[in-house]
Amino acid sequence: MYKLLSLIISLMLIGCASKPIEFSRIQLGYIEFSGSKIISEDVAGYSYKPVTYSFTELATSIDAQVGNVFGMEYSASISNGASSVIEHKIIFPEPGLTNPKTGITQKYTSNIQNALSNQDKNMFFYRFDEEWEVVKGQWIFQVVVDGELSLQKTFTVY
Repeated sequence: MYKLLSLIISLMLIGCASKPIEFSRIQLGYIEFSGSKIISEDVAGYSYKPVTYSFTELATSIDAQVGNVFGMEYSASISNGASSVIEHKIIFPEPGLTNPKTGITQKYTSNIQNALSNQDKNMFFYRFDEEWEVVKGQWIFQVVVDGELSLQKTFTVY
């Protein structure tokens, strides 16, 4: 009876395991986009969804200059075809970004996506709109799937 109960619990835990996700075609670099819509606003500024975009240069070292746009694109494959909730998170270098109008410092920005399914392209980026946003150091881009860190890439702004 004990062995049967252990087997049933083990099978239940296997069924509850997180969905295996594979990432491929990861690109990092400077991005140019045209047309966009604001999808949210926080202390660091606005979150945009571009209508069209392209990578102008693949790079992980970014010039600290207003107007520069950098980010990542990736493909995701979920083995069982289900969708998952994802968060695109950007962690700013210390001490964070301080908005001079409000005095509030923000350590990161994030955007929750409704779902991640087997898609060809997923992307997120950061655009230096204001001088106070241009902070030199390590900018960490993370993809968090169902609450677990699944992909992380670092840009160096110099």
